[in-house]
Amino acid sequence: MIKIKWFLLLFLFPILLFSQDKLIKGKVVDNAGLGIPGVTVVLKDSNIATTTDIDGAYTIATGKNKNGILMFSYIGYTTKNMAFNNQTSTINVSLLESQQQLEEVVVTALGIKREKKSLAYATQTIDTQDMTEARSTNFLNALS
Repeated sequence: MIKIKWFLLLFLFPILLFSQDKLIKGKVVDNAGLGIPGVTVVLKDSNIATTTDIDGAYTIATGKNKNGILMFSYIGYTTKNMAFNNQTSTINVSLLESQQQLEEVVVTALGIKREKKSLAYATQTIDTQDMTEARSTNFLNALS
């Protein structure tokens, strides 16, 4: 009976060891080295994903995938792809700010997409130059 217990223990232990999901940990930072909260980390070609915490740290279980590519994306930053293999346990990433600017955005009710010219109601336009222009800190001056 003891031999059977030892045999089962020695036989099942390696199976349990190899059936574990692969975990990858790391931190996502910006150019200044500060953690970026809310970065989406996705395993490419799968539905496995996670987000970074308030310090920019993340942990993702890749399942049975021992090799693959992690995609790191966040609004205002360029998307970065990082490959991992069976030996990888930590991936630290530094995201660069994106230099793309939005043109014009039309917001309508109920998600209806229309050209600005075809709208039958009043619209308001804000230029990017208007947003970067320095405003007066005095409320009375701002009214004039």
